[in-house]
Amino acid sequence: MRKNKFNLIIPFGKDNYLAYNPLTNALCKIDGKIVAFLEGKETSISSEVIQELVKGLFWVPNAFNEISYVNHLYYSLKYSSVNISFTIIPTLFCNLQCIYCYETTTNKNVGMDASITKKVIIFILQKIDEFHPASLHITWYGGEPLLEMDTIAKISQTIQTECSKRDIKYTAGLVTNGTLISECDRDFFSLCKITDAQVTIDGPSEIHNFRRPFKDGTGTYDIIMRNIFDILANKIDIRVKLRINIDKENEKYMLPFLKDLAASIKNWDRLTINFGQVISKAGSICKSRGDTLFTTSNFGQYYLKILKEMRRLNLPLPALYPSFNSCIWKKFSSWVIGPCGEIYACWEDVGDEDKAVGNIETGIDLKKNRTIEWIFSNWRATEGCLCCPIVPICLGGCPRRRETEPENRESGCIYWRYIFKQLLLLHAEKRKEN
Repeated sequence: MRKNKFNLIIPFGKDNYLAYNPLTNALCKIDGKIVAFLEGKETSISSEVIQELVKGLFWVPNAFNEISYVNHLYYSLKYSSVNISFTIIPTLFCNLQCIYCYETTTNKNVGMDASITKKVIIFILQKIDEFHPASLHITWYGGEPLLEMDTIAKISQTIQTECSKRDIKYTAGLVTNGTLISECDRDFFSLCKITDAQVTIDGPSEIHNFRRPFKDGTGTYDIIMRNIFDILANKIDIRVKLRINIDKENEKYMLPFLKDLAASIKNWDRLTINFGQVISKAGSICKSRGDTLFTTSNFGQYYLKILKEMRRLNLPLPALYPSFNSCIWKKFSSWVIGPCGEIYACWEDVGDEDKAVGNIETGIDLKKNRTIEWIFSNWRATEGCLCCPIVPICLGGCPRRRETEPENRESGCIYWRYIFKQLLLLHAEKRKEN
């Protein structure tokens, strides 16, 4: 037996260490004696401790191959059909004009008509009959999906009924700019079983209204925050995932903004905060705003600074671990459906017909280059991935970014790579305080 090559051992107080294994997401506190055992310098360890080390894959057989195990994780999840999911875009149109939006299609007033709606339902039912999943999840995306509430309601209620007949767990989420929540019927979210909504706020009103205005230039901050407070006051029983997109333009606003949130929001059990790095996309307005963008490594350092401030303010920290293989591109049991019935393998391809991999009527088109790229993709982005300590989590990072920024050495990497040890320490210290 020997130690796992991916083990991360981090000093944590006097003669104590954090031990983390990315193959299992196991995290524990150990002492110097166990560290010495893992290094082959100590033998008098109890069988119970050894059993736990084996369970967490900290201690593995000599023949254990870490890279082969990563392959196992990747392909098991890629071809799994236990849980299937659909991202449905009922419209490409959006009522906002965000300055960094990569979706050049959001000015297209293209919505899902009655004929396509019926075909989407048929497509989903075909996948249910094909895969017999234990659960089914729908994410409503856009454009601004709440511009097409009738379409959302019709598809939701039909699929819920069919899932109930087959004893399939049904869940749904929403990605929205938050401006139209107040216009929803009080029962809309419960009828559609939408349990969480991602809403974007890019800082206080003075910077948010500049970055995310209505198409006529009017600010959106007050409307969105009022809607969020209404949700948290239990008028709508869903969780809010507050998304803050950050670049050099709004970074200086974040610390005082978090302080204001800490003072004004009471119901933190139904609200989480997550931060997103604004990145350049091929053919997008971001190309002309390159001087405002963080490098991935610099964003990682800024993100760590933000988390330390959240801890100081006693705000709930974002989830410690990203999910294995959370990228839709790396799954064959997830489909992104556009308003004309086109199928994409990536959210960021939406609206670009050349990037579609098929259609809900004709299925996946194996003659398209994009389809072949998707089918034969793997997690090994570069040779550096083979020795990166967090590759079992990111599984090669974002393939779309590698495609659009091939000259960028960081392209595709997630910012966790540069601060992961500090993140583990931050969460462990937070847990120790509690």
